[in-house]
Parts: sequence; C-alpha cells; structure tokens
Amino acid sequence: MAIRVALYALFAVSAVSAEGQGPRGQDVNLIDWSFTETGPATLKTGWTVFRDQVLSAQQFVPGSCEAAANVPSLVGEPVTIPDIWGPALTSTLTSGHGKATYCIELGLPDNDQFYALRLGAVRSASLVYVVFQGRDGETKVSLLHQNGDPAIVDGQRINNPMPPLLTLPHSAGHMALVVQVQNDIHKQGGLIEVPVVDLRWRLLARDNRETALPSALVIVLFMIAVAAFVVGMRYERSGGHNIFAFLAFASAIRVLFVSDIIWDYFPSFPLDRKYDLEYLSFFLIAPAYYAFIAHLFRGNKILKTDYVVYGISTLLIFFTIAITPFLPPGTVTLLREPMQLLWLIIGVVVAKTLYSTVFDNPRQHQEVLVVIIAAFSILIYESFAAMGIITASLEWSQALLLFVMLMHTKAFVTNSRRIEQERDALTARLQEANDILKNRAVSLDLALMRAEEASKAKSEFLATISHELRTPLNAIIGFSELMDREVFGELGSSHYKGYVKDINESGANLLQLVDDILDLSRIEAGNDELDEQPVNIRVLIGSVLNLMKLQAETQRVTCNYDVARGTPNLRADERKVRQTLINIINNAVKFNVPGGEVNVRVWTDVNGFHINVSDTGIGIAEEDIPLVVTRFGQVDSKLNRKYSGVGIGLPLSVALMQQHGGDLTVQSELEIGTTVTLNFPAERICK
Repeated sequence: MAIRVALYALFAVSAVSAEGQGPRGQDVNLIDWSFTETGPATLKTGWTVFRDQVLSAQQFVPGSCEAAANVPSLVGEPVTIPDIWGPALTSTLTSGHGKATYCIELGLPDNDQFYALRLGAVRSASLVYVVFQGRDGETKVSLLHQNGDPAIVDGQRINNPMPPLLTLPHSAGHMALVVQVQNDIHKQGGLIEVPVVDLRWRLLARDNRETALPSALVIVLFMIAVAAFVVGMRYERSGGHNIFAFLAFASAIRVLFVSDIIWDYFPSFPLDRKYDLEYLSFFLIAPAYYAFIAHLFRGNKILKTDYVVYGISTLLIFFTIAITPFLPPGTVTLLREPMQLLWLIIGVVVAKTLYSTVFDNPRQHQEVLVVIIAAFSILIYESFAAMGIITASLEWSQALLLFVMLMHTKAFVTNSRRIEQERDALTARLQEANDILKNRAVSLDLALMRAEEASKAKSEFLATISHELRTPLNAIIGFSELMDREVFGELGSSHYKGYVKDINESGANLLQLVDDILDLSRIEAGNDELDEQPVNIRVLIGSVLNLMKLQAETQRVTCNYDVARGTPNLRADERKVRQTLINIINNAVKFNVPGGEVNVRVWTDVNGFHINVSDTGIGIAEEDIPLVVTRFGQVDSKLNRKYSGVGIGLPLSVALMQQHGGDLTVQSELEIGTTVTLNFPAERICK
C-alpha cells in the first residue's frame, strides 16, 4: 500500500504538470468500436475539466464539451483520468477539497444494443448528466445520477460514493457526458478511477459479481473466525486459535467496510462514518497479523517491538473510536501515513523473524514459504493496482482472503498427523457403532412387527370372545330376573332370593365389562364409527346424574351440575358421550368420601366445548396419573381390594374422546380430589 501511495502521488504530480499543455480533449468516437469482439472501452483520455466551477448541463452545446455561446469565458482544460486532487502525503485535511466539472464527448454505435457507463468511485457529492441532440432537433439533458449537490460547499451528508451502473441514452449518437463533483470529506478528491463504457448486460454482470464477491468473502471470513474460536475451545491452550480467529474477524470487517456492500444493507449509512470504520478495520488487522506471525514463529516470546506495535495500534484504535466522531469528516484519513509507518515496522520485524526461522527451525520452512507467498501477493497486487495495470476493485477483500486462507495452513500442518489419527480412530469406532445400531434396528423392527401382530391378534380375540360371552350372559341375567320376580312360583328358601339377586348383579356387571372391552377392541381395530347428531348436553348430564343418584345417595355424595342456559348443542355420538360421562361420574362417586361432592361444569370458548367433572375424593398421586389412563391400570393393591372394577372405564373414555377429535385430561392431588376435563374441538359446537 505504501508503494501505491507513492505511485498515486507521482501520478498526481505528473497529471497536474500536464495540464495546460496540448489541445482541449477531443471527441472519443466509439461508433466503430466493436464492443462484442474488442470488449469495454476505457475513457482515460479525451476529458475536459472546468476547475473550481460547477457548471449546469444546460451550459454545454449538445454533444460537445464547449460552453454555450452566451458564456464565451468558460474554457476547459484537457485532463487524463485518474485526476486526483491533493497530494497523498499531507497533514492538511482540506488539501484535496474543492469542486470541478468534467466533460467528455462520446459517440456510440447506432444499433439495437444498450450501453452503460461505469464511472467508479467519486468521493463526496456528484451529479452526472448526458447532453445530446434528439431526433427532433431539440437539446436533450438527461440526469443519470445524483448524490448530494456539488454546488453546496460543505455540511452535506453524503452516502455511497460509488455511482451505480449508468445506462446511456439509446441511439443518442454523439453526446456530452458531464460530471459535477465536489469533495469536502476525504483529503483527496476528483475522479479517482478510469470510467468504462461497455454493453449494459456485460457491465451489469460485472457489477453483480463485484457485489456478490465481497458478501461471500465476509461470510467465509466470519465462518473461519467462528470455526477457529470453537476449535480452540477444545484445547487447554487456545491462544493461537483465538489470535487467528481475531485476524479472520478483522479481515471480515475490513472487507465489509472497504467494499460498497455496506450500502446494500444500510443505504443511508454516512460516508464519513464509513471512512472511520474502514480505517478502524485497517488498525485492527495490523496488530492481529503481527500477533499471529509472532505466535506462529516465536510462540510466547515477547520482543520490545511487540509493545511498540500494540501500543501504536491501541492509540490509533482509540482515536478512531472515541475522538474522530467529534472531528471534521474525513479526519481519520490523515492517519494513513502513520499507519504506513506502523506497517513498515511490522514488515521489518516479520522479515527478521522469517530470516531467523529459516536457519533456526527447519521444520517450519513450509510456514515460512506460505507467509512469504502471502506477503508478496499483497505487495504485487497493491503495486499493479496503483500503476493501473489491474483494477483496484475489491483489492483488500481478495488479498486478505488469500492471506487468511494461507495462514490457516499453519494450523492444519501443525496438527494434521494427530487429527488424522484421531479421525481414523473415530471413524473406526463410528463404523463399529453404526453396525451395532443397524443390527439393533433390524431386531427392533422385527420385534415391533411381532408386537403389532400380537396386538392385532389380541384385539381380534377380545372382540370375538366378548361377542361370544354376551349370549350366555344375557341368558343368565334374564333367567335370574325371572327367578327374582318368582314368575313361576316361590323359590323356597329365602336364601335363594339373595343368591338370585347376586347372580343378576354379577351378570350385569360382567356384561357391562364385556361391552366395554368389545367397544375398545372395535375402536382399536378401526371398525367403530360415530353416529353424529346434535346432543343437548344439559339434558344428557341430567339423565346421567339421575342414573347415578342411587349410588351417590348410598355413598352420601352430593352431585351438582352447572350448564348455562343457551349453551349450544354438541355434534357428537350421544351414546358414546353418555358412556364417557357415566364412566367418569361413576369414578368420581366411587372414589369419593362420605359427605363429598361431585361437580359437573360445562362451558365453550374459541378452543372448543369443555365438560369438567371434579370431585372431593381420595385423589391420585401425580406420578400415578399416566397409569390410570392405561388399560386395566389401577393405582395400588389397597384400592383394588377396597373398590370394584378392572380399570377399563377411563381408558375407554380416552379412546372415545379421541374418536371425536378431542382429548381427556386428568388433574389430581392426594386427599384433595380429582378433576377430569373432556375437551371437544370447536368445530363440534353446533352454531
């Protein structure tokens, strides 16, 4: 970069000395230029400049850089682009401040192609016009781009100094391209890049590439920084990884603010703040690069120059962050020369370190070669860019990416053998574990298949046996009822009448159990369908509570229900909803305490139709709730002995709710009570 500064200064001096010598800029005739075969045309010569003047486009003759006849005193000077105002080595911020109007006469081919202009970076305010004569003979003035107002001396908030791709008027023939510029931010102004004319589609493709490349570089560098930091966390001594991560991070910040992608995400970002951050990234890279080289070749050894480099860098960073925001715009650009001195110190120390390493540590010859290649790549690129041999677009982004990737080789070289051994061992273990898991997966698949077959056979068996049991049970219940009523005469002993009642009740209970098992088996087998119809829940709950009245009075339990008048009907299978309520309310009564209560509450909301049954009974421990909703599940042997039942009512209720697209929730606490809520989906509410 120091070479480029010197070369820029040399070019600036030569350009100034050439002004006034030779004729005015001539017409750049591109009518016969073959853009398809020859490529873009660079507008390095043929320019006329009106210094310290901002001339309006209307003051120019159409298609010519001559001033209008009524202003004969306006005579421009020939100039070659780049035309940089102000020397590179200066301590005065305003050395390159000023304004000017540039003009060049262009002649483009008259065909169906569209042509565009790539002007390059224009520091501070700028306006770009095209003046030509239309087909109707009238003067046409077309505004191609505006960034601020060059007529205003200072105090403007300028954003992106890079004009976009400027499409030239189609079939305009000869035209005058007028560029007004005014600089009051950077210490150097003017047209600092050679404009290019080419086919619009080709320049657009070039702009797309130059927009995508910095974004990709930023992402890659950030990923490298994160990866290096994360990998370093695996080691007890992670200083080298952290230093490299900081270098990659600083490089990403450099690419972000040197390129123009910052305005892709923040269009109103001010130019002066962009310069501050651009230089800040440069001040961060210097100590990061120095620290990485020192750690790479010297380990933890500290030199006196280390304090100098880190001290100067810290002062520059502090000045950029804490002081420059309160100074005139562009003040930070005055730090470029002190930074060049710092880089010179770093270069000398790095060269000495490399020289010592070559003789003292032959094992690091590969690392030395990598660092030399990276340094010479940057040096050659900067020199060619300063001399105009290659374009300076994305220079630091590309160079820093190359530099960072080459530096990363050190980590791979140092740890490659151990990492390969660990990787091979890990791969072997993973392969072995993978084979074991595959075998287990096959066994599990086979076991699952057998379990599904067994479950299906069980369901079919239960459905069949339950159906076969109903016929004799119905006979037992029917004949026992006849005997209990003594339809055909007295039974004889009074003991027989008690036995007949027990036979009838046992048969009825067994039939109910068989019906429940049959219903559950049909549901699991997918052979059960809903008979949906509007159900009046208020009436249904009332009938269920009347059915449970005798049992509740026997156990001294009070049953209440709260169903607001106007509650909509529920679209459901009434028999199955009744069965569900009987199961739940029966449990609430059966597991209650003398003097307890059972409360049934109904409400609707946006989430659906809800029926809540709560009791003040013995309750269930929280860890036992999943057990009671499983088939034949009961809490413990004490309850099994005290209360009748096999534990199928609640699981059947869960299955019936799932048939309706709803769910059943259980909340309970020992010695407090249990609350069971039936939740039907909102679409089952009758409008």
